[in-house]
Amino acid sequence: MWHKYELLSWPKYTATHWQYLVLADLGVTIRDRRMRKTTDLLIDHSSAKDGGFGSGGMAYFCITGNLARAFVQVGMGSDDRVRMAI
Repeated sequence: MWHKYELLSWPKYTATHWQYLVLADLGVTIRDRRMRKTTDLLIDHSSAKDGGFGSGGMAYFCITGNLARAFVQVGMGSDDRVRMAI
């Protein structure tokens, strides 16, 4: 399920979004090209108009909080899209 747009956050706990959070907690950063690719994928497909993160163009607090924390952990804390979500 890794890197598939249709499966970014579902099924819960096994899809890309959830695996990404675990890898960020374990210390994997964007220096790893696979993590960078997934970071770009998640930011591109999860960014909402109001600056948060979610799905279908709509931000959700839970997804915004989880992804913003993970993006900071992987080295994206200075990215404008991440800063906007925070």
